[in-house]
Amino acid sequence: MTPFSKNILLAVFLPALLPSCFSWLDLKGDVLPIALLNEDYVYNFEVHEGWADFWDSSTSTELYGGNLPSGVGISSNGLLFGTPRELGAFDFRVLVQDNDFLEDDSWPDAEWFTFFVTEASTNEDCPRPNDETTTEIYLCLGDIEAGTVVMGDEFNLDVNYFVNLDSAGDYDIITLSFTIVYDPAAFGIDSDSLTSSLLREAVRADATVAFDSSTAGQLGIVISNSARPFTRAGRILDIPFSALLDLDQEEYPFTLTINAITPEQEETTLPETLAIDGSLTVEEPAGTETEDIEK
Repeated sequence: MTPFSKNILLAVFLPALLPSCFSWLDLKGDVLPIALLNEDYVYNFEVHEGWADFWDSSTSTELYGGNLPSGVGISSNGLLFGTPRELGAFDFRVLVQDNDFLEDDSWPDAEWFTFFVTEASTNEDCPRPNDETTTEIYLCLGDIEAGTVVMGDEFNLDVNYFVNLDSAGDYDIITLSFTIVYDPAAFGIDSDSLTSSLLREAVRADATVAFDSSTAGQLGIVISNSARPFTRAGRILDIPFSALLDLDQEEYPFTLTINAITPEQEETTLPETLAIDGSLTVEEPAGTETEDIEK
């Protein structure tokens, strides 16, 4: 066989042999669905085989850097799963590689992801943070139930923000401004407690907050962050209220008015914005055995 003939054979057969000896993997980077505290979570990492191994296309994944919350792990077959026990944003890196004996001749891939854990509103009328179908923007107050409430009892009124994860990056919302109206004869707020420490995980990073409690029965709140728009749905505040008297067995309303939801670019058109009122429901008349308020 002439050298020329050998070159022709190599040119014909080498491309067919290479896929059986090498694999070129591509782990798709993606924005992960939002996780909820103490609720089961499953996500399947997507791996593209840009240059597949003919003999064995199986791959394995592993945590390759960063951190995940307690209760969550990564399986070798590409699942992110568990029940998160911690709140916040967790940056972590995933490695995917070939499983077969020719592993040294494959090209693995690694990508960084952010795993975000928050709490849902106590108000069932508010969309859950991981809702993928709702398109409106919401601010929601909690719907709290208590056994009995007597003078001096304290409770946290939760405030939640919802924006669809797939669209949030198009809005780049930098300001949330709203007012909560309540019965000043029944409830009070210690002005010294109104600090940035009340901000929760959906807006915490670098955000600032201003409170206005100068009018009895009204609490004005403005949360701002021009550096990092609010792109995650979830818990934004827990507001500490205290009872000023023994409360009767009834429902006490907390009314929410949205003053402004402001995008970074003035010409941005936002979807409909909706406010969901909250309440504290006292289930037993004052004077019976006191139960802890459910948050």
